[in-house]
Amino acid sequence: NRTLTTVNGCFLHLLILLVNPLTPTIIPPFSPKNTKLFLHWPQVWAIAEMANHVCETMSKNESNEDKPELLVDAIATVGINGGKIKHFISFASKFCHFFVNDGIFPIYDQAARETLALHLGKNAMIADGEKPYTAFCGNIACLRAASNLTCSLSALDRYLWIRGLHVQFEKLGDKAEINGEIKQYFQCAKAEDDINFITLIN
Repeated sequence: NRTLTTVNGCFLHLLILLVNPLTPTIIPPFSPKNTKLFLHWPQVWAIAEMANHVCETMSKNESNEDKPELLVDAIATVGINGGKIKHFISFASKFCHFFVNDGIFPIYDQAARETLALHLGKNAMIADGEKPYTAFCGNIACLRAASNLTCSLSALDRYLWIRGLHVQFEKLGDKAEINGEIKQYFQCAKAEDDINFITLIN
């Protein structure tokens, strides 16, 4: 699930504003369109610390269209509970995607990575344990080049997610813990033997 409820999305945005009143000049104002920020609650417990870190990072960094991984890495790397370094890559990529620019920041999650492995082959995947988001963006670039894709990155990002959910659905069937609405579509499409990914992407 890449979405967050409107209440929680609004809560995080208001918290960031309380931490730093200058934030409106750094990130877009809150709107229903931006409620899709997904803060991975089981992993990011120190919400106030993360909000403060995001404000500080955004005030010092600008999104770089050539190297989007720099901003994601900066937001992802934060000291929690007295300085212990954590790397919240998925959260950082989702924050940048929904609040900064969905056209240059692909979302880093398991579903997208499974789709890349499906198309590129696991042996052909770029791997970098220290810079996983950099490797992830590199794999997306490889897929675009190999397939001569001309679609926007945001459209490709959505495909990677949905196709990855389908991979999980194929493995686990009704037991797959994936987005409920898409799961229902897969169940109906499976019965009719007609899965249209274009419809889902749009």
